[in-house]
Amino acid sequence: ASSALKALLGADIWKLGFGFSLSDWPRLSDWLSEARSIVDLDVLWTRLHPDEPLSGLKSLVSKTLGCRLNKAEQCSNWASRPLSHGQLIYAALD
Repeated sequence: ASSALKALLGADIWKLGFGFSLSDWPRLSDWLSEARSIVDLDVLWTRLHPDEPLSGLKSLVSKTLGCRLNKAEQCSNWASRPLSHGQLIYAALD
């Protein structure tokens, strides 16, 4: 297996995401049954703070880290290669 697949399946590497149930689970279904150590921060927040709904990742970052998540690269040209430094940072954070 590739090193990326090993990382995704490995229990010793935590995988954090936000809103998997809204967008990513169907695309991840091929390896999802074998994946370990996955945390959907949206689900975790809802369980820990049922009376404080979130409107998205930007809201979670603001509430937990006290800073603003810059979403400026969200509408940039993702088809253009190579990706800009800003796009890479955005992708890693988003």
